[in-house]
Amino acid sequence: MTDTQAVQDSTEATPPTPKVPWWKQEIKISEKRSFSKFTRWLLIITLPFILLNLFSVKPLWEVGWRTRLYCLSNLFPVRSASGAKFAAGAWMPSKRIVVYGAPGVKDDAIAEAHEGMRKITEEIGLDVTVERTSPSPEALASLQAATSETSFDFDTFMKRRLDDRGSQYAEMVVVNRPFTDPDWAWGLAYFPPGLAVLQEGKTDINLGRHEGAHLLGYDKHDDELPWIIFGYQEALIPGDRDTLMMLLPKSRNTLSPRAHDAIVNFWRGAERDGRRYFK
Repeated sequence: MTDTQAVQDSTEATPPTPKVPWWKQEIKISEKRSFSKFTRWLLIITLPFILLNLFSVKPLWEVGWRTRLYCLSNLFPVRSASGAKFAAGAWMPSKRIVVYGAPGVKDDAIAEAHEGMRKITEEIGLDVTVERTSPSPEALASLQAATSETSFDFDTFMKRRLDDRGSQYAEMVVVNRPFTDPDWAWGLAYFPPGLAVLQEGKTDINLGRHEGAHLLGYDKHDDELPWIIFGYQEALIPGDRDTLMMLLPKSRNTLSPRAHDAIVNFWRGAERDGRRYFK
């Protein structure tokens, strides 16, 4: 037997290598680098979640808000100035939001903030009382501690208010100083402690509605992720949308369907504890 024949016989005797399925194949970036099996499965598992934060569909958007998938920042507890810990949204069962102004703030600005907050709760259909009131002595002390000659510190005010009123209710407050951080903001709102603060001079009904929507749990703007939600008629380019919940609305002040459904489903999700929040 010649050497050539031996090689041929050896080749014929060797069974063909079975084809490896794609999900078991090693992903090679180069000859020296490749993904491990763990990394490969991690990518397969996390990829759908990444895609859902870039693109979504209406049913998943609604379910995502009921289950808090799209608003994780609303789950973070907050601490008061004394270090006491409060669960995020612990004020919700009170179904009460009070609106008042810092000393020196004009009545018209407080009235516009109150009307804006009242209107947004009506648009959502919530059974929440929006009450205009005068600041309590404790609130006045908190305002004084958070206010300097040139600015207003939201974080200082929030922590002191948690010590004073706890989770008895939420608040919308109008102040006559720009914010310390960021100093360009017209209003700041944070759902977990139940606090919204508006800047006098920038205040109107629609700013009250905008910050009111944030106070009610919508922790996004309409040009943020997900960029496109299939099932809603909205501009494909996020920056072209002109709705109430854009960072700087241009002309339209309508609450977008995506924002409306988000807030509704967020509060529907809270009803799992047996309480009812809708009229």
